[in-house]
Amino acid sequence: MRRGLWLTVGIIALALLVFGGKLVNFYTEWLWFGEVGYSSVLWTRVYAQAALALGAGLLFFALLYPNLRFALRSSAAVLSHNDAGTLRIDFGRIAQRSLGIIAFLAALVAAFLVALDASTHWLQLSTFINAGSFGETDPVFNRDIGFYVFRLGFLRYAYGWLMFTLVITALASAAVHYLRRAVDVISGKLSLAPHVNAHLSVILAGIFFLKAWGYRLDAYELLYSPTGVVFGAGYTDVHARLAAYNILFVIALAAGVLALVNIFLKGIRLPVAAVAVLAGASLLAGGIYPGIVQQTYVKPNEIARESKYISNNIRMTRRAFNLDRIETKYFPAEEKLTSRSIRDNKAIINSVRLWDYRPLDKTYSQLQELWQHYKISNIDIDRYLINDELRQVTLSARELSLQGDASGAATWVNRHFQYTHGYGAVMSPVNRATEGGLPEFFISGLPPKSNVGIDINQPQIYFGEMTADYALVRTNEKEFDYPSQDQPVYTSYQGRGGIPVGGYLRRLAFAWRFSELNLALKNPVSKDSRLMFRRQIQERMQAVMPFLVYDPDPYPVVSNGRLYWMCDAYSVSQRYPYSTPYSIADGRNVNYIRNSVKVVVDAYEGTVDYYVSDADDPIISTMARIFPGTFKPLHNMPQGLRSH
Repeated sequence: MRRGLWLTVGIIALALLVFGGKLVNFYTEWLWFGEVGYSSVLWTRVYAQAALALGAGLLFFALLYPNLRFALRSSAAVLSHNDAGTLRIDFGRIAQRSLGIIAFLAALVAAFLVALDASTHWLQLSTFINAGSFGETDPVFNRDIGFYVFRLGFLRYAYGWLMFTLVITALASAAVHYLRRAVDVISGKLSLAPHVNAHLSVILAGIFFLKAWGYRLDAYELLYSPTGVVFGAGYTDVHARLAAYNILFVIALAAGVLALVNIFLKGIRLPVAAVAVLAGASLLAGGIYPGIVQQTYVKPNEIARESKYISNNIRMTRRAFNLDRIETKYFPAEEKLTSRSIRDNKAIINSVRLWDYRPLDKTYSQLQELWQHYKISNIDIDRYLINDELRQVTLSARELSLQGDASGAATWVNRHFQYTHGYGAVMSPVNRATEGGLPEFFISGLPPKSNVGIDINQPQIYFGEMTADYALVRTNEKEFDYPSQDQPVYTSYQGRGGIPVGGYLRRLAFAWRFSELNLALKNPVSKDSRLMFRRQIQERMQAVMPFLVYDPDPYPVVSNGRLYWMCDAYSVSQRYPYSTPYSIADGRNVNYIRNSVKVVVDAYEGTVDYYVSDADDPIISTMARIFPGTFKPLHNMPQGLRSH
């Protein structure tokens, strides 16, 4: 009894050691996605991963194990017995009783590994299922661009997966036949039992037919060819390589038929001949012939031969980067500038920027940080309606930063319980200065005051560009709000942001996630405490919707007495036919981009809202079908934010 108890405890401990981290991570992720209101995004991903993993794993097992079982049950030794006493025979005798179990376990483990890999391709499957139309076709195959952007990638993965599965099945089946001595070498000649010949011929036929489909997919890949004078299919690709793929397609089908015919014949000559013919044709038609065409026909008159394809590249690149819809406006300039001209264009004159944001950054820091742990590190430019006049202003948030602190104030309690947020913002017009040469502030001070009616009633910044640490609010510790002449002013968070962590299980989970044992302790956490993490807005947006590319410089907006962050998000692809790739900041090469989404993050609540600014973008429309309810139409954005 005691032995069984210890065994159970040991199994549980081992399971926690192996899977505990993943379970805790998923549990805390589930809590976080629930906090930001995007649980559906998490579960959409989980369901898609599970479905693809289960389908791929079961199909792999269904293809591999029955073939192994057939090889085990039907194998019979060929006539040669002169290898008795060899390692092969000895191994066969020892393993014969357990070979079935070994085959089953091996197939099961392999299927599990295949399922794990398949789960990483869940987004390709989701876009394949929810693919939209671009309403445009490519110039070679006349297929909708949506096929290339949304579906071709998953088809390439499915082809690679099936080919891997069939090759593994063929090799494993041949190995079992060999161990059971149904494959042997007699007098220097390879001999196969009749049923082995039929079995392997069927699998080989499947490989040939699959290869034929692969040549069809290779033909579509020509639209991304980098070998010509421009990106995309050139003259040689269209007139030589495409023809070669069509020929290879027919040869592969014929090879598959020959493999099936070989079921009724003896020997391996026919399959070997089919493989040799396909390999030779691939070398000649796929390699040598296109090279000859390029060197002897295209290069001597390259401009004439490639002009059509250069035109395709230019046209498709302009479409992919939305450069085919440029609106041209003319602004006639007056040669004589008079006082009347200035009076008639007062709004423009009042927005002529005199302040350079680089020295202004330092000026803001010196005049308006007002506490050692407040930082003003980024100046943004925006327009606000002030006294019924649209004015251009510079604006910066006053954020909390404990990075690099050498004063000893950045203790664990201070970092996560007391110093939890930044405070307010600073604003000044771009064209005004005081007599001393300093900015004339529209918003300044602690607490922030405005002399133009742009009030900030909720100045605390719990979510910003510099908030890297997690924070616990509504605890038994006071939260520092801002310094005052008499004594520091404290506050207690009253918003909806953060995850409730009053229960011990949640505190223990986050203690494990952040490797911080103190989080598991009750004090100073109370039953109403909430934990905020992913407070850095770039990380926050990326976690919710990692499929978009985000502008590296979000900007603060003051609206209805609250502080928000606004960020441009872009839908991108590297699968637009003929479009020349461009390397973006994160190192990816993309050849399609749209500024299709505006993201708004509440600096106090941490809510993240995605508003579609380009409803005609097929990629964002497809994403909206994959994640229903995530993207909102732009007209749903509050007007106070939409004006920015």
